Amino acid sequence: MKGRTAAQEFAGVLGNLHLKAGKPTLDALVRAGRQQVPTVSLSTSSLGDWLKGESVPSNRAAVGFLFGHLMALARRRGEPVPDVSWIKLWEEARTEKRALRGGRPPRRRVVTSESLAASAGRGTLVSALQAADACSDWEVHPSAVATSGSKGALPLYVRRAHDAAVRQVVAQAGAGASGMVVLVGGSSSGKTRACWEAVQELPAGWRLWHPLAPTPAKALAGALEEGVAPRTAIWLNELQRYVGEGAGEEAERVAAGLRALLQDPERGPVLVLATVWPEHWTAMTDRPFMGADRYPQARELLAGRAIHVPSSFDEAVRDDIRAVSAHDPRLAEAMERAADGQITQYLAGAPALTDRYRTAPPGAAALVRAAMDLSRLGGLSRIPQGFLEAAADGYLSDCEYDALGKDWFEQALAYAVTPFRGVRGMLSPVRTRPGASDGTARFLLADYWTRRVARSAGTPLPRRRSGRRHASISASPRH
Repeated sequence: MKGRTAAQEFAGVLGNLHLKAGKPTLDALVRAGRQQVPTVSLSTSSLGDWLKGESVPSNRAAVGFLFGHLMALARRRGEPVPDVSWIKLWEEARTEKRALRGGRPPRRRVVTSESLAASAGRGTLVSALQAADACSDWEVHPSAVATSGSKGALPLYVRRAHDAAVRQVVAQAGAGASGMVVLVGGSSSGKTRACWEAVQELPAGWRLWHPLAPTPAKALAGALEEGVAPRTAIWLNELQRYVGEGAGEEAERVAAGLRALLQDPERGPVLVLATVWPEHWTAMTDRPFMGADRYPQARELLAGRAIHVPSSFDEAVRDDIRAVSAHDPRLAEAMERAADGQITQYLAGAPALTDRYRTAPPGAAALVRAAMDLSRLGGLSRIPQGFLEAAADGYLSDCEYDALGKDWFEQALAYAVTPFRGVRGMLSPVRTRPGASDGTARFLLADYWTRRVARSAGTPLPRRRSGRRHASISASPRH
């Protein structure tokens, strides 16, 4: 309306939307903000001033949440949502308020046309992302080897509680409010796949960029100095490589740069999607009791941004998997064989262990082959360590055996039992309960992985080699 200030126009649009949303109380809006991940801080006095046009919000994230929340409430009531650019209205109102109080805009970095051009070309358009590239380019764990009837590079996706929290931040970024989420969970718990699924919902024109070279931290640090283009989603898988131990001396520089980027509404919207293991999260966010504080900037950056990913699927979600598993044999097999609801670990574990087996040192490979044969031919599931000690060297060629070190068996056993990608190793120690042990150490073979090795093209279950040092199954353990 002619004669109205930009602040009044902004307040008018906000008030109209508040009315269409059913006039939720200011206390209800404050509570809704607190329930966001990350939390959006609001107060009833500020909300009242914004609705009356007496002040203008300074936090873009708060404005993005408020408009998004009120629009959702209005749609539920069947009310038409006004087709206006709240970002433009807010920016005009904020600029006007700053000028009226005689303030000057903060000093900005000088961004050259060359750096803007470079930043605009970083990453891949979200609309051009291909599922076939998820594992190679974006570090999503590959699933178990496809069986007959499997379709697509990745198994069908079943949402869990954390997916809703991730998608909320993604939706707010798409609406214009910069944001960051950090998925915290164990290996192969589904963190990266959750990010991959959520990023597909960004609007047209957004790009997904994965800083990698010359090192992940240096790539991101350089980009933050040159300028990150608006509508860029920054993919930070294994966050410690950027703002933690893996980043070295660049860690705090990157953390400070990300904080500045996310807090500056004129440089957004941008979205940061990160994943990290719990131990790395703790190292970056705990304040030390003694000694130097290594990550003060990282701690401030990450405050309130954790979204925890459970290591297993609860019963309710498993019911959803059962419903869709008829359309994907990989999920059906995982439901049947995964222990304790660890579906994603099962799907990622088979190819990971296969790669680990194929690249194993000769001693470790021989030990595992001996265990395979005893399990397959002898029908023994709990394999005594004494048998492995006696039989493993019979699976080595003369050259391989001659090259072994003094402690080769201990080293081979350590390699074989090491957990990998969230699953047990190729062999796992059997822990006998008190009073039930005869003193013999025994190991379980990862049988689901063994079956996949056997079915792999060109990788039949191995047979013992005909070398000069055969050991019979009944041979005594070495001492």
